[in-house]
Amino acid sequence: MRLTDFQLMARDLDPELLLCLSIDKSIRPITAIELDDEQFKLIATSGVPMHLAEFISKTTTLPQTATLFAQKETLERVYGFKQDGNQLIID
Repeated sequence: MRLTDFQLMARDLDPELLLCLSIDKSIRPITAIELDDEQFKLIATSGVPMHLAEFISKTTTLPQTATLFAQKETLERVYGFKQDGNQLIID
């Protein structure tokens, strides 16, 4: 999924949704993002969890053609997400 696709699909969602990654059957909050050579990495580490509004504000000036990847055991391309309560779970 490209960054522009994610932003288009998420633009009407609640900006207070907590962004999370599905990793090994557990849900972990996204706490960091990195852009590396047209790969936009979503990272779940210790730190302050990121909400959708913060993500959108941090990514508006980045290359919209960047492809989203989730940092899990390996770097995995993101193909979609789902909303579960107050979480936006990226898989």
